Amino acid sequence: FAVIACAGAYLLMGLNVAALSDQVNPGDLWTLASAVLAAFHIIYIGRVTKTVKNPFRLNNFQSLWALIVILPIFLWSTEFQRGAVTSKALIGVFILASACSVLAFFIQVRAQKVLSDTTASMIFLLESPYAFFFAYLLLDDTLTIQQAMGAVLIVTSAVATVLFEQRGLKRKRLV
Repeated sequence: FAVIACAGAYLLMGLNVAALSDQVNPGDLWTLASAVLAAFHIIYIGRVTKTVKNPFRLNNFQSLWALIVILPIFLWSTEFQRGAVTSKALIGVFILASACSVLAFFIQVRAQKVLSDTTASMIFLLESPYAFFFAYLLLDDTLTIQQAMGAVLIVTSAVATVLFEQRGLKRKRLV
């Protein structure tokens, strides 16, 4: 099902196989690298959460190490513009740090105590179809037939993964 979901993501992005070499840019490569690292992160969290007593503490350490890794790059990079920081910008950073990072990782750690790595990864993959759905709904974004087929493939593979996994768990209980 993972291959079907990846094919769906490919269609959802609207890429063309014939012109693939012309369409790939450095941002796409960074996104691919991020996806691979996210997969390793899901596997790691799946293994660690089985032994962790306090998921909130694990989450805090995880966020702290992420901050320590990125802070030197931020402080000494010439690419970032430093100027007057507005209260609106600080509120945005706080929301991103708290809701999108700390809260999201906390929910992930709690959920992966009971979910398998496969189910968790399929749930993460649902982000793309939901993003397109809300872009269509809220921002009047257009969705091509190819992109809609990609979204359907992703959702179908996610549902099928959960159903097949539940069936496998029921068989294990019976044996």
